[in-house]
Amino acid sequence: VSQSRYKSTIVNIERCFVIAQHALYAFYLAKCFEAIENYDKSIEYFLQAAEIRNSDPEVGPEHENTKESIQNTIRVAKLIGKENELPEWIKNLNT
Repeated sequence: VSQSRYKSTIVNIERCFVIAQHALYAFYLAKCFEAIENYDKSIEYFLQAAEIRNSDPEVGPEHENTKESIQNTIRVAKLIGKENELPEWIKNLNT
């Protein structure tokens, strides 16, 4: 998939995310930013997805989607050497 297609997708999903702070939009944004190697933005959105899912009483910390968001946040952070910059609640889960 071309870079321009990801960038166009990012614009559209960001609009949705601004309107509805839904974890799925954040997760898709993170995946798109990772695909175009914008890892800082990817971590930002994976983290937002994890936080939204973690605090949602219908999803919570034990849900597979929450765990997937957390794992992706940690994976991308390690990829670029920023695992020490992650929030304490994620670092504590990873120990």
